[in-house]
Amino acid sequence: MPHNRETVTLPIFPMPGVVFPAMRMKLRLSHDHFLQGLADLVETDTTLCATLARYTRGDPGAGDLVEPHLIGTTARILDVIPVTADADDIVLVGISRIHLLSYRHNGRQLVGQARYLPDLPESVPMLLLEEARALASELGSTLALPASSQVETWQSPPKPAETLSYWIAALLPINTDDRQELLELRTSSARLSKQVGHMRTILDALRSEFTREPSS
Repeated sequence: MPHNRETVTLPIFPMPGVVFPAMRMKLRLSHDHFLQGLADLVETDTTLCATLARYTRGDPGAGDLVEPHLIGTTARILDVIPVTADADDIVLVGISRIHLLSYRHNGRQLVGQARYLPDLPESVPMLLLEEARALASELGSTLALPASSQVETWQSPPKPAETLSYWIAALLPINTDDRQELLELRTSSARLSKQVGHMRTILDALRSEFTREPSS
């Protein structure tokens, strides 16, 4: 990763989802969300800034795009898969978290100045790591992810704390705002702590549903 003080110029790709570093993810986008020049980015394997799009209203399909979130992820597009006449699946691999400092319109395309935003250095408590891995493993064996999920399958939790935190973030069945919050946290400990809370809540609900007796 380049030094976090280095400023880079990147094409910005606002999308209705959050891409996490080191994660291969799939998002379904309508053709209206594609920026002009997307085909060139795929062909040239250009690094872009994938950032959650902000809309004027809660429903992305009904609102107008206002601006991208300022914390996003550098990414490369691996594949674009036609799904319907109006939508494609886009497969991306996240690289590094990034802070968008400014942006401008270049025709229909957004171009921005950004700075890399690595996690702050810290020592992650071993108990937190162990609990996060254990809960993630339990959730992965319990939860059936839908076919439209951003990730295809659960795998064994990675060992490095930062990678683990992004792996869990990509897999958690939480809303988009909560995903963006996880991306913006500056330490792996803070991210894992928040995720442990999410996973406890989800697993408690799943256990309660499993043990609930059918009504007579």
